[in-house]
Amino acid sequence: MQAINKTYSTVADSKRRQLYDLPLGCITITPIFALGSIVKVNYRSNSPYKDHVGMVDKEPLKDYFRFRYMIRFEMNGYSTIIHFAEEELSTFEK
Repeated sequence: MQAINKTYSTVADSKRRQLYDLPLGCITITPIFALGSIVKVNYRSNSPYKDHVGMVDKEPLKDYFRFRYMIRFEMNGYSTIIHFAEEELSTFEK
């Protein structure tokens, strides 16, 4: 019964199901943001750049479960590139 409950809890939760299916090759992941995309750092991020807008500077790097992006910020005449996980970013809408 415990095995059935554990299996059901994995299948019923979409995030847990995705993490289960990914190593099996059942799901192919494509990056959300392309090179040159304008993105905003989510308010949930622990980064000091939260709520700042930047541009994807390089092609995303894929780790085991997600993509990581190099984001370029232009502030006060200086350019800074910071590394962010996919879930820390959202599409910027004016």
